[in-house]
Amino acid sequence: MPGTDFLLSVEELALAFSALGQPQMAHDIMVAQLGTMSAEEAHVRLKTAGHSLLARGWLTIAADAGLHLASELERVVAALVHPEFSLRYHRSQPGGEWSAAFHFLNGAIIAHRVEQGVLHHLVEAKDPTVVIQHGVEFFELAQAPVFVAPTNRLSGDILTALKDMNAAALEQQLQAQPSLSNVARQWLSEDLLNSRFRGSALRVAYAADHTPTSEMGLLLLGGPQRVWLFRLDGSDSDATVDVVPGTAPQFAKEIQALVD
Repeated sequence: MPGTDFLLSVEELALAFSALGQPQMAHDIMVAQLGTMSAEEAHVRLKTAGHSLLARGWLTIAADAGLHLASELERVVAALVHPEFSLRYHRSQPGGEWSAAFHFLNGAIIAHRVEQGVLHHLVEAKDPTVVIQHGVEFFELAQAPVFVAPTNRLSGDILTALKDMNAAALEQQLQAQPSLSNVARQWLSEDLLNSRFRGSALRVAYAADHTPTSEMGLLLLGGPQRVWLFRLDGSDSDATVDVVPGTAPQFAKEIQALVD
């Protein structure tokens, strides 16, 4: 869709937040990505960003000095300011960390990706299938061998503990899981000890003060060959967690349920 693909510097996005009445969000994103700075430096940076947005026709200044975003940009940035909910992908491995976010507002889906640490790429996705396909590519699920395993369960309170256990402690913990099949126990042990990546795909809700909370989603474990999905549903940390094969079709099913 024309007009819904924007590449903004962090200062330009901060200025857009200010134009929508969110100076605190503007301040927070500049500090988070650029570090603390004097008020004078911040003013110069935002002034330069304003000139850039004006030159591209994405910003106008009213007679009373009020800032007004072009309607296409306002629609996109508004989804970052007041989303109904977001879906966030995160992947961590020895070579680095990657993240992507999709914000949902009034039927619009805005993909938000940070490039080179300071550039914000905002694109309107046409429907949830784009979100799902991006996740399949993000976690490289299409390349993972398909395997079959019955739905297994782990107690939610040991998920964090499993991360840094040695082989003996890991085996002891997995043996204590009554709802874990023998084959899943063996494969999980192998993949936890030799993981390629860990990740998450979380549905994020927002409180009135913009505080994000997430109680539903997936944790992902990429082993040497297999990928596993750990299904989170609810805030009870002691609740059981379903463990299912991380195939592309299963991932698509899980993400569709999260965005419905």
